Amino acid sequence: MFKVFILALATIVLLAAPATAAKIGETAAPSKKSEVKLAPLLDDNSIANLKDGFRGMPWGSKKSDMKALEFTDCKQMDQLVENCSAEKSTLKLDDAPLVHIRYKFVDDAFFGIALKFEAKHAEKVQALIYKELGQPTEFKDRIPQWKTEVFTAWLSSTHFSIDAKKPLEEAIAKRKK
Repeated sequence: MFKVFILALATIVLLAAPATAAKIGETAAPSKKSEVKLAPLLDDNSIANLKDGFRGMPWGSKKSDMKALEFTDCKQMDQLVENCSAEKSTLKLDDAPLVHIRYKFVDDAFFGIALKFEAKHAEKVQALIYKELGQPTEFKDRIPQWKTEVFTAWLSSTHFSIDAKKPLEEAIAKRKK
């Protein structure tokens, strides 16, 4: 019953929120309200509106604004990228179970996710991804990829990964100065 209440509350919050950028190439700007908005969305298990972010978290949001997810197991992958697991992530994609979700940060800015799922759920996950993103823009080594002005994504038999371009480009530009 409580979970239903939370989902209803999240729907009300989303419907009451001002419309976000609708065209690909535009992103919703992170705001100080990010942390407040996250709490009711922790049970969200969709991948809707990936051009704006992931599960209500706009691309570019600061890690410190996402405390409600309770990040653990953070690892510096290289000079730019840090990957973290989140204790409070819903480990489902629609109704397909996930093994884990890794949140990607560059200079403390949220720029991507990596979802891992069991191969036996690949068809279900693929159907969800294709429904949200449409046909891939290209295939590289038989791996479907989606390249837009906002993000690049790819899907394998056990992983789905998406990287927003703007936070990465900003971090790289900052290092070149």
